[in-house]
Amino acid sequence: MWTGQETANVLLAAGTLVTAIGGVIKIIELSGRVKTSDAKADAAVAATSDLRGTADQHDQQITGISSRVGAVEAVVDVTGKLEDMITAVKAAGNPASESNVPATPPATDTVLASADAPPVSP
Repeated sequence: MWTGQETANVLLAAGTLVTAIGGVIKIIELSGRVKTSDAKADAAVAATSDLRGTADQHDQQITGISSRVGAVEAVVDVTGKLEDMITAVKAAGNPASESNVPATPPATDTVLASADAPPVSP
């Protein structure tokens, strides 16, 4: 038979062993949680990376659209200048243009001959 001291020592050793095993189990559980947390963190980093890539693509698309809009604005500007130049050339070189038309037409004595009318003798 064991003495009280031996029994206490065995129980103490058994309790320590159980506590140690419980601690190991807890460490294993925490390790699993850490691994799960690491996996979630890795997934979050990957998702953030994907979002950055998508944002970069959108920025490039917006830059492309902006440059096309700028090109269209330049064409519209040139077209407006060309229209102004055409109007100025017409006004300068065409006597029938609106800016050169007199308020009242000049009086004429000329009668236009019709194809059916007999010739007019002088």
